[in-house]
Amino acid sequence: GIICKTIPIGKETAAVEETLREDPDFSAIARDVTEENIQARMRMLNIMAFANKLGGVMVNTGNKTELILNNCTI
Repeated sequence: GIICKTIPIGKETAAVEETLREDPDFSAIARDVTEENIQARMRMLNIMAFANKLGGVMVNTGNKTELILNNCTI
């Protein structure tokens, strides 16, 4: 009964990064983990939307490394 989907997040991630780069304070700082975290947030956004729409519950969007380090998007 588990639904497995592959949802591309490239367009969403690019749109957020483009918006942030338009700000001179943000774009003055070199690319770092901040931009990498945008991908995790996009995954979370999509999983939460599907869970809400289909009457499910989002449990976690972290990978095994994030779980070991106790650092994943909730």
